[in-house]
Amino acid sequence: MEPDWSAAAFWLERKALGLIKEELEFPGLSDDSLQGDKVALDIFRRIEQRQLRTLDCSAFPDLVPAIAVACHQLHLDVQLTGTESLRIKESDRLQALEENFRRIEKGQFPLLSYGDHRIAMAFLAAGYAVDDTECIRKSYPQFVEQLLDIVRIIPLRQGSPAPTGRDGLTTLVVPDRGKGKKQALYDGISLAYTRYVWLNDADVTPPKILPPRLPEADLIILPLRMTSPNGTLIEQLQQIEYAAIQEVTIRYARRGRPVLCAGANMIVNRKEWLASWPHLHHNIPSGDDMFLLESFKHRGRRIVALDHFEATCTALPTLRELIRQRMRWAGKAPHFRDRDIRMLGSLVLLSNLLAVACPPWLIGKWIVDTMLLRDRLRRSVREDKNKQVLRWLWMKTLLLTIVYPWYALFCLIAGMVRSGKW
Repeated sequence: MEPDWSAAAFWLERKALGLIKEELEFPGLSDDSLQGDKVALDIFRRIEQRQLRTLDCSAFPDLVPAIAVACHQLHLDVQLTGTESLRIKESDRLQALEENFRRIEKGQFPLLSYGDHRIAMAFLAAGYAVDDTECIRKSYPQFVEQLLDIVRIIPLRQGSPAPTGRDGLTTLVVPDRGKGKKQALYDGISLAYTRYVWLNDADVTPPKILPPRLPEADLIILPLRMTSPNGTLIEQLQQIEYAAIQEVTIRYARRGRPVLCAGANMIVNRKEWLASWPHLHHNIPSGDDMFLLESFKHRGRRIVALDHFEATCTALPTLRELIRQRMRWAGKAPHFRDRDIRMLGSLVLLSNLLAVACPPWLIGKWIVDTMLLRDRLRRSVREDKNKQVLRWLWMKTLLLTIVYPWYALFCLIAGMVRSGKW
C-alpha cells in the first residue's frame, strides 16, 4: 500500500509557510498516484507563491484544514467551495477552523483539536499548541515526534502540584520520589526517545508558538520571563532580576560566550546530556543548568541562545524562600571554573557594591530598573488614567532599587559563609 498524500499535506503546509527551508522528499509518493489528495503538491505551491484565489475542494475535502490554516497564516483571501462534507467528519471542521481562527486573533491558547486528527495536525504544522494530540495517533502516530523531534521533561518535586493542560508537546512528568531533581532528570531523559529533550519546571509554560525548527546545537538556551499575577513586591523583585540577567546573558551568548542557562527552560541534545551526567556536581543540591553549561563549554559542544520563543514562569516564593535560594546560588560560586561565568558573577557583585556605596550610581540603577518596568507602567496607565497608579508604581520601583542591592549583598555574604552547609 502506497503512503498517504493527505499526511504529506501537513509538511507541504509547513513548507508553504516558510517553516521548512529545505527541499522536501516523500519516498513512495508519485504524481501518478490514484489518490485525489496528490493535488496537495500543486495547491501548496500556489499558496506559497500567493497565486491561489478560488478552489473547489469537493474532490479532496481532507486537505481543507491544512489549506485553510496556511491561507489564514499568510493572510490570503481565498474562496474555498465544495466543503459541505466537512461538517460531518470527526468534528464539524468548518466550525473548528472558525473557532480556532477566532482564538488566534484573541491570543487564546492552546487551540482546540475537537478530538479531530486533521484539525490538530493542521494547527500543529503551523507552529501552534493544541489541547490534545492523542487523536493524531489514529492516522499518524509519529507526527508530533517527527514535527518537533523533542520530548518535554518536567521533574516534579515531592508535594508539588502536577502541571495541567497540554501544549502540543509529548510530555514526560518525572517525580523525584525522594531521590532528588538530578536523578529524576536522569531517569526521564533515559526514557526519552527523541533527539532533543526540553527541560521545564512544572510552573513554566512553553511559548504559545513552538519553535518550528530547532537550530543545530547541543544546548539551546531559551529566554524565561517571570509573570507577576498578584503584583506583589517580591514578584516585582524577581521580574527585575530576571529581566536584567536575561538581557546580559543573551548579549553574552550572541558573542559566543554563554554564561547562564535558564534551568527551567532549555533544550538539550539527549545523548550529550547523558554523556555530561558524570561531569555534574552531584554533591551540590542545585545548579544543574550552570554546571551542564560549564561541562558543554569545556567539551567544545555547540551552544545557542535564542532571543525569541520566550516562555513564561509563574513563581510565587515567599521572601524567606527567595533569600534561601539566592544563598544557595552564592554558595555554588566557588565551584565554577568557567571564566565567563565568574566574570558575570564579578560584574553582579561590583554593581551591587557600587549601588550600596555610591548614591549617583543608585540613581542610575533606579533609572535602568524603571526602564525594565516601562511596559508595566504604560499598560497600567492605559488601563487606569488615575495618576495615582503611575505615582505608586514609580515609588515601588524606587523602593526595589534601594532594597535590592543590600538584599543581594546579604545573600552573597551569607551564601559564602554557609557554602559548606548547603
